[in-house]
Amino acid sequence: MDNPKPIVKYYISGISEPFTEKSSLWDMPLLGKDAGGILLHEYFTLAGQFIISDNYYVLQQGLAFILKKESKSQEIREINIEDIKQIDIFLEKHGAFYHPARVEVRIQIGNSDCIASPICFVLNTAVSAHGLALINNEYRILKYLSKIDDNFFVPQVFGVKSMTYRGIEISFLLGTWFDGYKEFHLTDNPSYDNNSSCDANNIEGSSLIHIWNSDGTVIPIYSPSYFKIYEKASEILTYFYNLETSEAIELWHHAAGDFVVKQTIDGFDVKLITVRDYSSNYVPVSSSDSSDYVEQDYHLPEDEDTAQKSVISNNIEQDVYNALLLFFLNLTLRMRIDRIDGIGKISLVDDAVIPFILKGFFRGLKNKKIPNTIQNYFIEHSLVNCFQSHLSQFSHQNLYQIYLIMLGDCQTDNPERAFILRHLKEHSEALYRNISNGIFAIS
Repeated sequence: MDNPKPIVKYYISGISEPFTEKSSLWDMPLLGKDAGGILLHEYFTLAGQFIISDNYYVLQQGLAFILKKESKSQEIREINIEDIKQIDIFLEKHGAFYHPARVEVRIQIGNSDCIASPICFVLNTAVSAHGLALINNEYRILKYLSKIDDNFFVPQVFGVKSMTYRGIEISFLLGTWFDGYKEFHLTDNPSYDNNSSCDANNIEGSSLIHIWNSDGTVIPIYSPSYFKIYEKASEILTYFYNLETSEAIELWHHAAGDFVVKQTIDGFDVKLITVRDYSSNYVPVSSSDSSDYVEQDYHLPEDEDTAQKSVISNNIEQDVYNALLLFFLNLTLRMRIDRIDGIGKISLVDDAVIPFILKGFFRGLKNKKIPNTIQNYFIEHSLVNCFQSHLSQFSHQNLYQIYLIMLGDCQTDNPERAFILRHLKEHSEALYRNISNGIFAIS
């Protein structure tokens, strides 16, 4: 007698009843009313097909990983199909690139009488041209980053697959679900839930963020309490910065909900749920194409000893400093940018957050393993101390000019570019003040 297959049920988040042919949304397009394309019931059918494809192979890989991680044991046996009792797929939201769903899997191993609490996964779905262009590359990037991610800052991914239905391409990616982590955004709306206490007089735009609950309610957090979120996010991005290649996580944005947060006894924990690009835009000093960069006015002259050392080292130290400076400046600016409630006007976190961004950056830098190719250049002094010393050479005018050069490649009709230009001098001055004040404490 064949083993029974797992029960599979479908849900739309916020609706308690399972999604069936009796639902009024059965024939609703996934992309919204009048949008055309894949219908909701077709989406769920295809999502289910992805989950059960290849004899549940991808799901079994994910279950084995989660159970091994939770037990901290190498002895977890392979998960069999008969261990999987029920699979519930909840369509959670619609993003700019993906349509994320939560997959809850209930298992019963061996002769145990109880079914374990559900193990959760994220199932990202791409149907738009932009999403389809990203999803395979993101799978590759996350697979790579997870090998160096001892802290589980980003999702572990287990499989990606494309299908064609009615001539429409659709792709699915299964990864770990960060349970209890929620999207957050700057807001100018003082609304709050009944279980929260807050100062009703402290409503000044960027002094407030909302953490979004799945039921539509929000949790208000005021400054400076929420600045710790940006500190942790800065540490995460610095953690993944590659000192040897200057590769970094790019194309992230707070407005897209890329970082999520979980309130803890100690404050906040933060995760990065998507990585669209991991690349380097830096041109090394030793490159024949980099002479313009080296000769910019902001590039301060070196004394003879330092200049001689740079020649001897073939500019490796200077390459590290220059590339890290660009990463640092981009981080300190982009970390402050969001849209009100995720979709409204572009806004900046108050510049009082800058010391927290610096702490996160330098803590991430301190904890990095120095690649063998460059570690000999930072034996006498730590990379943190060396880079702090390097930063101290720049005036706020220097920083401002570097920012202007960095913005030179941006689209001139990009509204965010215009916003940045309006606030760039102010940001450069605030950043310089914090650097000058020596706020580099690493906790």
